[in-house]
Amino acid sequence: MGKPKETKAFTFTAEILEEEEKIALYKERAEYSRKEGY
Repeated sequence: MGKPKETKAFTFTAEILEEEEKIALYKERAEYSRKEGY
């Protein structure tokens, strides 16, 4: 059945990457808004 610890670590890593992606998207949107003058 695999190792639960590894699965947990993988899920945890995936969640962190997802958060970082959201932050990156937010920053990009902020940059764009600034350039467009909103």
